[in-house]
Parts: sequence; structure tokens; C-alpha cells
Amino acid sequence: MIISHLSSPNRVQAFYGLNQRLDRIVAKSTRYFVVPYSTPLVWFIEYISRIEYMVETICLNIDSMLYIFSCTYKFPKLRSIILMDSCNFTVELNAAHYSALSSIVSCLNVLRICNIWIFEESYYNVLGQSKQNRFKNDEQAEALENTLSCPDIVRLRVEQCTEQDMLCLCALAPNLSKLQIMSLESKKNFSNYSAVSTLILRQTCLTQFYIAINNTTEAYWSSIDKLISLHQYSIKQLTLIICNNHFDFNGRRLQALAQSCQCLEKLQFVFQYKMQKANAVEELIHFQSEWWLDVHQPPVMLLYNNEKEILVCSMPCVVPMNNFEIRVLLRHYWKKGLSARAAAVEICEVEGEGTIGKTAAIKWFKRFDDGDFDFEDKPRSGRPALLDEEDLRAALEDEPSSSTRDLADEFGVCQTTIVDSLHKFGFVHKKPRQDPHELTEAEAMRRVEVCRQLLDNPLDDRFWKRIVTCDEKWVFLVNHDRSRRWVPRDQSPSPVVRQDHFGKKVMLCVWWNVDGVVHFELIPDGRAVNAELYTEQLERVYNVLKQRYPTLIHQKRALLQHDNASAHRANLTKEKLDELDGIEVLPHPAYSPDLAPSDYGLFRSMVHFFRGQRFETFDQVEAACHEFFESKEPQWYRDQIQQLAERWRKVIENDGLYFEV
Repeated sequence: MIISHLSSPNRVQAFYGLNQRLDRIVAKSTRYFVVPYSTPLVWFIEYISRIEYMVETICLNIDSMLYIFSCTYKFPKLRSIILMDSCNFTVELNAAHYSALSSIVSCLNVLRICNIWIFEESYYNVLGQSKQNRFKNDEQAEALENTLSCPDIVRLRVEQCTEQDMLCLCALAPNLSKLQIMSLESKKNFSNYSAVSTLILRQTCLTQFYIAINNTTEAYWSSIDKLISLHQYSIKQLTLIICNNHFDFNGRRLQALAQSCQCLEKLQFVFQYKMQKANAVEELIHFQSEWWLDVHQPPVMLLYNNEKEILVCSMPCVVPMNNFEIRVLLRHYWKKGLSARAAAVEICEVEGEGTIGKTAAIKWFKRFDDGDFDFEDKPRSGRPALLDEEDLRAALEDEPSSSTRDLADEFGVCQTTIVDSLHKFGFVHKKPRQDPHELTEAEAMRRVEVCRQLLDNPLDDRFWKRIVTCDEKWVFLVNHDRSRRWVPRDQSPSPVVRQDHFGKKVMLCVWWNVDGVVHFELIPDGRAVNAELYTEQLERVYNVLKQRYPTLIHQKRALLQHDNASAHRANLTKEKLDELDGIEVLPHPAYSPDLAPSDYGLFRSMVHFFRGQRFETFDQVEAACHEFFESKEPQWYRDQIQQLAERWRKVIENDGLYFEV
């Protein structure tokens, strides 16, 4: 979506006022958000709230940064930033909304140090007052590595830079995965090479490297060779464009360079020479080693023009032979008297492994022996396996739960054809997640608001120690073990009775924090946890907290987290909490068991612990609860409560909806 199309306020209001369906379309189209330089600041201030929860990637010009990024904190789903400079570079950053400005500042400092971006006076307030932009000694290089490296840079395209700047750039961007240098220039004064070397001797993530060089010299190639050797375990795609090649760089040197890349998957190159046509063919001699003649390496092409310029370049990947061409070759070897197996071996050695199997070669040799020289496939019996893939995709979108048998009957093909097509699409059969409640839009937005409010707290150790969470759960006296069993293939496991939800049970009420269980009670079946009982329990828990955590109660810093059950929301409960001096209720959105540590942590583990156990008396249940609580280390309780921070963030990222765990 381009903002300039909606620069008029009247157009924006009309565009968003059509209907809800159009709003959903806009939500999808604004994930990648391009900001032209001419966008007025007034537009952001007045209309950015329309799309602030939709933008995931923002693309802007560096000249617009100073007045646009005052608004970036409004993009809660922001994942990446593409920063462009019309003169020299385009960079992509991995940055969330809360770290966007710091990522840009770190990136621009790195580009400034590497002489890729020209630092201007107007950016002092953003980047600081330092004008330092060169490595003078080893100590300074190490200091810059510790303070100015930018791990958020993932992709970078540079129009022009020197070999020194290239090495420094890779050192200061440890997570850089794709680097394109359109023109590598020489720098006569390269005296501080040792200072740069202190930065680049480490592993990085560079996987794609594109570089174009003019007037190549041996000094150039030493820098490139050093950079590639440092990334030999990460580079997967390598592209070299070398013009005016004046030194002895040929196929042998390129082979040595490419062979050093342990994970190389794709190699592309173009070399330009100036020489006589008579000497041009000699260049191909350097591409005649066994390594270059391997089927996995790109074919080499030589071009010559009237300007006495020669281009040696890689060609696209080899087009595999079709069935007709393979069968012509089989008949050729059949006429020569070779066996079917020997013919298959000969074809695979030339055209590549797997071109034709020995079984297929035997079948065709038998047809030639019978006098059948028709190279077309014989028609098969049964229903033709003709399937329109687009129709199949449409059917899956309409009814994703359709079985392969139903789809085969609908399209008139065999079930295997449907299964193969689904595998080709990358589809798998998965059971959908079962959400605890169908959230309305208002409920989802409320979840987002509460989670944002909770994330405003200082999420340090002191904060987590303040939280006391509580919840209730039924504990059955008979707990059947319904887990899977290992049995012989021809046998079935013993049947298990389904859990009787109306059987004998007791209600467990538990309060716990980062140190473990503070207090728990068992309520006999038949007695409801109402406001009267809950207030009595709160009084008992309060007394325990005063004994075990007197400072916490005295400073009035205890935070009680409970859900929105009727007993918890009753006026009697609110009055009781007001009486209990030193306890504050932590906000908790409705219908949010995914944000309750007891539901996603304590009770889930308890179900596994009680599996297969039977209790006869109330005391046995109480003893089993004691045993379970004591079996958990204090660190386990701490980890469960500290998961809240990540779960609050996931609620915001999913616009208040339930998320995958």
C-alpha cells in the first residue's frame, strides 16, 4: 500500500468508510508499508491509527526518518524496516516496534563508520555528536565492535564501497545474510588492515554474496578471498561480476575459491577480458578440470565481440532431457548391442544420476526386441488421472476437512492421485486447535489492552516475586491412564474406561508464587466455591503471606492474580480485598486461561502426575497433592510465572486472539 495514493484526508476517510469487508482487505495490503519522501507529517498524526495494528514491514527513505520515526512506536506488529538512501544503499533490519529507533541508530552508525553513509549535521540529535568514522588502531576497532555492531542488519545492497569498508561492514553486522556490492572500489591507503582484522575473525551468517568489481588487481582479490574464507561455512549463493580483468584470475582460481565454500549451492559469474580472439579459447582450458565438468557445476560460455572484449560467464542450469530424447538414446544403445543395464549406466554418467532407471531401460529394450519402436507411452487401463490443481485448491478452501476419498469421488480420480497432489502442495492433515472460547472483537481488544498495561510493569525479579496466582480444579478420585501402549503389531492394548466426569471428586483451590505453593485447600464435592467461601480463603491466605512474606505485605506490594470467575468478581470479594491491606489485584482479561499460570502450567502437569492413580479417601487426595507440589523444584514455579511476559506479547501480536503454544 502506497501512502501517496491516500494523501488527501477526504480520500482516506471515504476509503475507510465503505464497509467492514474493505477494512479486512486493507488490513492485508498494509502489512508491507511504503512511505514516499513526500508524505506529510500531518497524515501520520491524523490517520496512522487506522492501520497501526496492521503494518509488519515499513519501507522508508532515510531523509524521511527524522520526522516519520516519531510515530513508529504505534506499530505493535512491526517486524522489519527497509531503509533506503537514494545515493548509495538499501538496508533491511529485523526490528520490533519497541526497538525500531535504536535499530536504525545502530545501523546508521555502522554505515557511517564504514563510509557507506555520509553523516550530516542534521542527524546529530539522533546518532550522537561523534564524528569518528575510521579505524585508527586495534584498541579502537575492538571498542567499536563492542559498542557499534548492529545485529539487526540482515540484508544490504551497496552501490559503491572500498575493500576495507566491505570487511568492516561484515564485521559490524554479525547477522548479515545477504550482501550486494554493485561496485567495489580501490583505496590506496590501506594501512589500518590489522585493525580491521581484529573485527572480522569470527563466524557470521552471510549466505548470499553478490559483488561487482572494476579494474581488478591482486590486492582486490586478496580482500575478497579473505572475506569468503571467513564465511566459508555459511555462503550458499555466490555471484561475481569482474570487469577489466588485468591479472591472472581464471577458472582455476575461481574453482579454489568456490571449493572453499562448504555449503555452496549456486555459483554465478561473469569475467570480462581484453585480449585477442586467438587467445580467447585458451581461457576455457582453465575450466576443464574434473570439478568444472561435474554435472553439479554451471556450464561455462565464452562470448567475443569486435571491441576485443571477451566474456566468460556461467550459463543457467542444464535443462533435463525429456522422455522422448532418453528413449532415442536407448534405441541407439540397443542397436549398438549394449545391454539395458549398461545403456542406463552410460546415459546416467553423461546426463546425471537418476536420468533413467535400469528397470525402465529393460522395459524399453523388451519393446525394441518385439519390434515396437513407438516412443510414446501406451494408454493405461482404468480412470485417467487428470486433475485440475486449481480446482483442488478451491475445493480445499471451501471445505478444508474433506477426506481424500471424498475428493477422489468428486474429481473422478483415484485416491492416490489426490494424496500425491496434496503432498505436492505441501499440505498435511492436522487437527485444528481447540480454543476455550469464541472471542468477540471487543473481548479480543480488551485482551490486548490489558496485556499492554501489564507489559508496562518493570518485568524484573522483584515484579515476579510480588505475584501470587490462584485457581480451582476438580480432582477425581479415579484417574484412568489413557496414554498409548507398546504392544505387538497383531495385538490390541487393553481397553480403558472413559473418564467419568460425574464421578467422585473434590475441588482443589491453590495459591502459589515463584517459590512454590503458598496455600491450598480441598473442598468436598457438593459445596460450591462462592463469594462467602472465597473471602474466607482469602483471609487464610493473607495470614500465611504475612508470616512468610512480611515485607511484601508491609510495603503493600503483593499482587493477586485470579481469573474472572463469579466468586472472584463478587462485590463481597471486592470488599474483602479492600480490607486486606497490602494486596493489589493484577488485571486479568476475561476468557483467558492461556494467561493463567495454573491452567497452562500447574494443572496440566498435575493431570500427568495423577494419571492412573485411585484414591479412596479425602486424606489420600490431600497427601497426593502434597507429593505433587513437593516434586517440583522452585525454579519450575518461577519459570511458569515468568512465561506470562511472553504470553502477554503473543496476545498483542495476535490482535487479542488465542495463539499457538
